[in-house]
Amino acid sequence: MMSRVAGGFGGLFNGLLRPIRYGYANARVKGMKARLISREALQQLIDAPDIHAVIGILERTEYAQDMSALAVKHSGVPLVELALGRHVARVGRDVISLSPKASIPAVMTFLKKWDAHNLKLILLSKHLGHSNEDTEHLLVPAGVFTAAELKRIQAHASVEDVVVFLGAKGYGADLASLLPDYGKSGNLQPLLNAIDLHYYAKFAANLPPGMKDRDKIIRLEEWEVDNKDLLTILRGKASGAKEEDVKKYLLLCGTLRRPEVAQLFAAPSMEDAVKLAGDRYGLTGLAEAYGRARSLAAVEVALGRARAEYGLRALRTCVLSTGAIVGYLALMENEMANIRHVVQGKKYGLPPEKIRESVIIVG
Repeated sequence: MMSRVAGGFGGLFNGLLRPIRYGYANARVKGMKARLISREALQQLIDAPDIHAVIGILERTEYAQDMSALAVKHSGVPLVELALGRHVARVGRDVISLSPKASIPAVMTFLKKWDAHNLKLILLSKHLGHSNEDTEHLLVPAGVFTAAELKRIQAHASVEDVVVFLGAKGYGADLASLLPDYGKSGNLQPLLNAIDLHYYAKFAANLPPGMKDRDKIIRLEEWEVDNKDLLTILRGKASGAKEEDVKKYLLLCGTLRRPEVAQLFAAPSMEDAVKLAGDRYGLTGLAEAYGRARSLAAVEVALGRARAEYGLRALRTCVLSTGAIVGYLALMENEMANIRHVVQGKKYGLPPEKIRESVIIVG
């Protein structure tokens, strides 16, 4: 009897504490969200004449702290790329520190996406024979792997050595079985796919059951993996690849199902396939946009924007829950991608109108 009363009191007490715990976290996140790059500042970055002007604009934003610490040894594009990675890692740590205990597994699960990003980048670098200096500024130590651990992974000379170093658990276990085929074919794509699959296929299982806004957070990542699969299919179709060959590289751990895949391949033209992809999200005019440009870049941006707008719409209304925290991290991720598009555009001398086509502006 007493234990039931105590249990009931504990539940009531936790219920009373929830508004305090999440009210503080959500208020902090709201303040951080207000300091994201504004639409006007992003337009200024796009219109900046060169990378030096881009750096000048970023030095008036939240990235200033990260850039000043790196400017002694770095400059130009590597400076911005390194600052972006440092900033996301720093913000990730801040978000973990302010999150209620019940939200930390979801926040960590979302941030583990950067582990997948980093491992794919390192493997690709080893495969192509690039030096560590060529790619280290693109690493983002915001997941489980720290900057020091990423350096230790990078220190290994080959794809095989990296996989062996990762060990028999986690990513290493998924990749080890693919090494014999890689040794024979030299095809790295199955290993890159295995890294993505490790993250996306286990995402939902790593979120605590019964967590508020759990379904919305899962849908956000399902949307991302669906976009990856749709673009893989469309690129394969555009290149004339056989359906059975393209299917080997699909993740299919979102909401896209095999009958839809078959329907996309059976489409009589690329415009018809693009229209089918757009119809999933109610995107009108996507086929026409592809027809004008004859490029999937516009399709990729439209699909990415649809996901970002879903995240903003679904998670901005979350209060006193993990959803608001993860929603901020998703916006942070989109901001970083936009700045990288700008930086790469300046690096290769693209005009502002071309850079503008590649950024995703939401809100």
